[in-house]
Amino acid sequence: MFARKANFVGSKCLNFNIKFVGYAVKIPKTFQKLQPFIENIMYETAIPIMLVSQRDQQLFAEDPIEYIRKQDDFTETLYMPKNTVIDLLQQICQHKSGNKKSKPDYLVPFLNYAVTNMNDYMKMKTSGQNPDWRIKEALLCAVGHLQDVIAMYKKELNAQIEPLLQTHVLPELSSEQPFLRSRACWVYGEFCSFKYTDEQHVKLAIDGVYKSLFVSDLPTKLAAAISLASMLVNKTVREFLKPALKQILEVYLKMTNEIDSEHLFTSLESFMKKFNDDMGPYALQIAEQLVVQY
Repeated sequence: MFARKANFVGSKCLNFNIKFVGYAVKIPKTFQKLQPFIENIMYETAIPIMLVSQRDQQLFAEDPIEYIRKQDDFTETLYMPKNTVIDLLQQICQHKSGNKKSKPDYLVPFLNYAVTNMNDYMKMKTSGQNPDWRIKEALLCAVGHLQDVIAMYKKELNAQIEPLLQTHVLPELSSEQPFLRSRACWVYGEFCSFKYTDEQHVKLAIDGVYKSLFVSDLPTKLAAAISLASMLVNKTVREFLKPALKQILEVYLKMTNEIDSEHLFTSLESFMKKFNDDMGPYALQIAEQLVVQY
């Protein structure tokens, strides 16, 4: 894992190395041996592996349908180091050296690290510099995948997470960088059950995700569509979206013609369930579309 900084390491070899470390984290005796290297693994190894590759950027721009297919294809992601290192990061951030009631040892330090680096990114953007957007995208990806761990300690962490989302995720919903905009949509979908204290924040977030349905980038549209459906668990979101239900359904139905995505159909189903009483005027159109598709 560390050798890849200076030497080429094949993706399958790297993947199995990460898996081995992941197993070692779960065993107290082997974790003791790993402990001096944990920060290096989290900050200097995991985040660089999670950076968007040049190949993905090219595929996103030139063949977005293939890009979406690859993201959803289990056979493609099985040996992908990025996915494996995300699992490793989750395992590390759940590790506790104290009693069961204590917070994990590395969760808060990692969140602080993410916030510090995103603050630096924001300062550089404000001063007119051109920071590497891939680092912020990787950090947002990591935070989103840690949502389940964060949720277990919501009383202690909610006060830290809401400002993080408002300061560093919300602005990216209008980003010109499609990967960042897609990731911001995804993050809000991951935090769909989060108990927000600022209702205006929720409205701005849902407005940003909704507007992302109408961008030209198909992967971004799909990310927005999936996240929008996840966010329907929030009453404020449902009330905000209800007047735009016709436009939303039109986008979903149009997208079903363009891509074959199980997540997209699940999202459409979520809208149909949550707005069951309002589906009458659109039922025939939806049925006809699904008949054509299948």
